[in-house]
Amino acid sequence: MNAPPELASAYLIHYRSKDDALAWAWDAVDSAMHNLEHGVSLCLALIEAATNDTEIAYVASGPLEDLLTRVGCDAAEALEAPARRSSKVRLALSCVWLSPKASAYKKWYSLTQQYAYKNQGVGF
Repeated sequence: MNAPPELASAYLIHYRSKDDALAWAWDAVDSAMHNLEHGVSLCLALIEAATNDTEIAYVASGPLEDLLTRVGCDAAEALEAPARRSSKVRLALSCVWLSPKASAYKKWYSLTQQYAYKNQGVGF
């Protein structure tokens, strides 16, 4: 697997350009969301590489949501320290939708309340 910054870049370029030659990046990111360590690292790299709120929402509603759904509470717990430090991570967490039945729901919901993203002008 590519290192997170290179994979994150390819994933976001694929999103921006819709270039089918980069579809492998989508597949690689999706596969990584089954693994706590790789998934968290890659989600953080994607969030950092995002250049605007729309890209952050794209990452949140895709890989980040998948990671929280597939890995569960451990993934949500691993995002607490990054959420404390980064407004981009807080925004991403606020763009996730989880079922109340998801194992990560309580921790994710707690993070969204504790580190509520406050930014006028964000239309989510």
